[in-house]
Amino acid sequence: PETQDVRIEIFSADGRLIDRIADGAFSSGCHSVIWNGKDASGRKWPTGIYLYTIRTNSESHSGKMLMVK
Repeated sequence: PETQDVRIEIFSADGRLIDRIADGAFSSGCHSVIWNGKDASGRKWPTGIYLYTIRTNSESHSGKMLMVK
């Protein structure tokens, strides 16, 4: 319902941080972000299961996702 700081991070199955794909203010409403399957250094990661976290000023959500090529 209001503008909030949002951080979205992608982790490998063993918990290593791969990339931070969002880190800043998002206005209220629906938004989309896309992870291109690369880490912060530009290296491609293989098909597999990855973890993500979405954090705002007031909430935190996490889950699993499957990247397929």
